[in-house]
Amino acid sequence: MFQHIAEVIFKLGLPVVGLSFLLLRWAFDAGHVDRGARRQEYSAQMRAVRRSVRGGGKHKVNFLQRKWLKFGGGFYGVAALWTYIVVEFREVIAFIGGYNGLDRFLDADFGELLVNFLVNSLTNFITALTWMVYWSEGPGSPNAGLWILVAIAAFMLGRELARREWQGQEKP
Repeated sequence: MFQHIAEVIFKLGLPVVGLSFLLLRWAFDAGHVDRGARRQEYSAQMRAVRRSVRGGGKHKVNFLQRKWLKFGGGFYGVAALWTYIVVEFREVIAFIGGYNGLDRFLDADFGELLVNFLVNSLTNFITALTWMVYWSEGPGSPNAGLWILVAIAAFMLGRELARREWQGQEKP
């Protein structure tokens, strides 16, 4: 059991803590969300940011924040974003490894490459949305419930670290 918990913490928990910290620190620093907001206030402010970003409103966000919000924001969005990063990275490595040199890549049909890219992007997006299934697949892998609990705890830790980072200090 300890081995399963350690696996979940290293594969999902630590990355979610780090991503949560970065994404929320940017949101706090940009003034999109108040650092001192309680849970309901925080949720309302995040909903306003998501609506604003979708509608091209006043909230300007970077690429990672946009993807996070596209996945729904919150802990679910961070876990989905991390899964998306992992899946895309593996796809890129497999894509590069699939060609035995630049000449074979240049000989490939561009239309076929484009269709494969679009299909893979959609598949990877769906895989990221169902991140708990992705991580819990395979023989001997911990069940989805453990992955979800670790993701929630990791997000809460990352959010709290970002919220408290400047507490008691002047912001630069």
